[in-house]
Amino acid sequence: MNWEVFLAPYTQVVEELKVKLKGMRKQYEYESSHSPIEFVTGRVKPIHSILEKAEQKKIPMDKIEQEIQDIAGLRIVCQFVDDIYTIVDLIKNSKRF
Repeated sequence: MNWEVFLAPYTQVVEELKVKLKGMRKQYEYESSHSPIEFVTGRVKPIHSILEKAEQKKIPMDKIEQEIQDIAGLRIVCQFVDDIYTIVDLIKNSKRF
């Protein structure tokens, strides 16, 4: 498997979403408004972790993309619980996502 080619779309999407979410945070700051986003991080699972998970769950190499749900991920940290619901609504209702 060519891991660089396989993981490239995941890396691109994670970076793109981080930029968009950080942009939303900055927009709140420009408006001198409370930002529901404290900070944003993202990652693409390292190859060795993908392989370990596939082995543990007995997932064949040709089914990794369909069977492993956490190859890429974002973490949006909010200061208050109510901010979580605000972010969920923003993401659901935004055409940017």
